[in-house]
Amino acid sequence: MRKVKISARIIFIPWYVVDGKHVRIKTVDFLNFLVFLNIMVAKIGKEREYVLIENNIIRIIEVSDIVQMLLRWLDENFVKFEEEVPIDDVKEAFINKSSMLFDKTTLFFLKEIEFKQKFDPKDESYFYFLNTAVKVDKGGIHLIKYTDLQWLIMEEQVVKRDFFLPKKPLDKLTIPYQIFIWNIAGQDEVRYKAFMSVIGYLLHRYQDAANAKAINLLDETEETDLAEGGRGKSLFVKAIGFMVTVCALSGKDFTRNNIFAFQRVNRYTSVLLIDDAGHNLRFEVFYNRITDGFAVNVKYKQEYHIPFEESPKVVITSNHILKALAGNSTDRRRYEIELSSHYGKDLTVYDDFGHYFFTDWDQKQWDEFTLYMLSCVQLYLIEGLIEAPSIHLNERRLVSELGIEFLDFMEEELNGKTKLHKKELFSKFSKGGYVNQRYLPNQRTFTTKVKKYLEYKDIPYRETPLNTRMYFEILTEKDLKPMITIDSVDTDYRTVDTTNKLTRLVNQLQKFFSTGTDNTTKN
Repeated sequence: MRKVKISARIIFIPWYVVDGKHVRIKTVDFLNFLVFLNIMVAKIGKEREYVLIENNIIRIIEVSDIVQMLLRWLDENFVKFEEEVPIDDVKEAFINKSSMLFDKTTLFFLKEIEFKQKFDPKDESYFYFLNTAVKVDKGGIHLIKYTDLQWLIMEEQVVKRDFFLPKKPLDKLTIPYQIFIWNIAGQDEVRYKAFMSVIGYLLHRYQDAANAKAINLLDETEETDLAEGGRGKSLFVKAIGFMVTVCALSGKDFTRNNIFAFQRVNRYTSVLLIDDAGHNLRFEVFYNRITDGFAVNVKYKQEYHIPFEESPKVVITSNHILKALAGNSTDRRRYEIELSSHYGKDLTVYDDFGHYFFTDWDQKQWDEFTLYMLSCVQLYLIEGLIEAPSIHLNERRLVSELGIEFLDFMEEELNGKTKLHKKELFSKFSKGGYVNQRYLPNQRTFTTKVKKYLEYKDIPYRETPLNTRMYFEILTEKDLKPMITIDSVDTDYRTVDTTNKLTRLVNQLQKFFSTGTDNTTKN
């Protein structure tokens, strides 16, 4: 391939001229010329794609794009050096040999790179905007030039807007979305920080096997299935989508039996949203996908697996408590947070701020919003996922799992009683018309419900007698008072085999009970 030096710059050209008029193109020179234009083949997973690499950003292209890039380069550069033939002759030569040059077999010999998407490490998070890359760590927010990146990224990872770091710090700015978060947190500092940590968790492209959670957004209400809407769940997740890629699926239409349910999920999906989950959707459907990764079936294509480390995080919005198996398997995978009733039919976000979020923003507002979101990531890196205090979750879960009829029954039966016979209790419930006979639980299920009720209500109990466990005995403060034994006394021995040891033990006991009496008197 010939080298032409123009204005201290070397340009590689893939053609040569014979007899001053015949243009010839060598296939190897053409392939090298494409590499000179940063056109290569990238192996992405199991697929081979033609790509253009500029400023460490990979863009997937088609053969037709390669042709247009070649023609554009000729138009822009041909006049920069003297050629003994006109540009049309060079284009004619490419056209005449195009069937060979752009043939799939020829392009097999194009330089190939292997692309492996870089995901965030545990203590850092990276974001990519049109004009800059951004690194967030515990120490702050840092802008990075794309040319300084030590890895390649896909064009799909780039947020389609510029970002300029505001000159004022966060606490000196008035940011509408930040105020929105404060309001849906009930203007409570602990809940507000919990919401910020959820934002940071969802934006951080790192999967921690010990802390993989599905985020469940619910309305703060005492009603089990109240569906007023407008509380801000959709707006909360929409904001996430302006920072990373979100794939939204309708929760009403979602079914575990649909093997193509996740066909829109890809390797660049950061967050999977199940929006407005239906009543029949059980949380167990997502167990493996939260901790083991995603098997993706796309119609007419081969199934592929997204490993856990690269899989999207899951957000579920619902107007009800999701049905789920009780126990550690659910608890360690589920994070529930309630949105306050600040917004609703009487007050919309537009009413509150006088403009539509995202659509009515200028560059300054976008920059300040982005700064807030990045600050949420920084908070998450420092403090982790902060537990949100329950407002009405326990009450709603009780109703959802046990049923209002069962709760009414138990409140009646527990009124002043300290001992409940299991079989008699079940018989009374069965014959009392609390539920339709068709939905009546068996004795074992009923007993489990009673235990769950007592545990949710923090009512201490024990099953007696030990050999048959026929009763639930409700424990009083007297029952819970710890027994004083010889182990309670601070002595260096337990065997009293001499008169001196006996005297010393008596003195220790007197001292112990005397101190206890004094403490009791003081209290």
